[in-house]
Amino acid sequence: MWIRDEVPESVAGARGILYGYDASVADSDSFQSIRDIARGFFEQLRATGWQRDAAAPLAFLAHSLGGIILMDALLQIADSRNNLDSSILGKVRGVILFGVPTLGMEQENLRAMTEGRANETLIHDLSRESNYLRNLNQSYFGVAKLRRLLVFWGYETRTSPTLEVTSTLAHSWPFTRLITWYTQRAADGRWTRTGPHQILVDRHSATHRNIDHDPQSTFPINENHSDLVKFTRGNAHSRSVISNLNAMLLPQRVRGDSSKGIRSGPTAASDIGDSTPDQQDPVEFTLTG
Repeated sequence: MWIRDEVPESVAGARGILYGYDASVADSDSFQSIRDIARGFFEQLRATGWQRDAAAPLAFLAHSLGGIILMDALLQIADSRNNLDSSILGKVRGVILFGVPTLGMEQENLRAMTEGRANETLIHDLSRESNYLRNLNQSYFGVAKLRRLLVFWGYETRTSPTLEVTSTLAHSWPFTRLITWYTQRAADGRWTRTGPHQILVDRHSATHRNIDHDPQSTFPINENHSDLVKFTRGNAHSRSVISNLNAMLLPQRVRGDSSKGIRSGPTAASDIGDSTPDQQDPVEFTLTG
């Protein structure tokens, strides 16, 4: 994993913490909203000491839905009436977003999968017609500008396979029907990523149109949406990310032993609780998409 193996060699003293969340789509009975997930992340930061004056500076890497969750969490921190919460935001140096659908995404297949289910609203909130995204963008980017946060935007340049449902008839004759028009899954059907390729998050959505008016803050990644952050060691894209991390953390970090490395482990909210904030170690949080 490049976050574990490559970043510590190039960003002195840095360590990373993975934060995961349950955002299952198929057959989910959860009606949690994006704001609910973001609140959970905020509460984990609060509960594990990131309000402390001695806590380390922070840089965030987030992919896809993880970026929307991050934006909402930072906005909730900014809106908090607790003065200690504002100290968390004060430690954030910047964010690197990968394929984050700030202007919505292609989701006809996801809508078909969640139609009539508890999580239908969460998927709608990621649509191009989403009032939630419109309001989030307006508020979040005001906070980011006020706090002078560095923001870098990675966007995909390959199409992605879409989901389709596969079923089998009694005579063992396999057939597939694209979920763009087949919305009722057969009793023995399975969702697979074998449908037609599409652009899931276009470059304007993934960069909040910064590709037009601030192209230096954007960078293309010649991968599909799912593979945007799956870099091999020495990959040119990982070097770009490391350069951006250094731009965020260099003014704040303490030169020292880079062998402290990246913190890794299961992708779960509890991972944060295993870490004690330390001013000697700039910290990078990775939110999975």
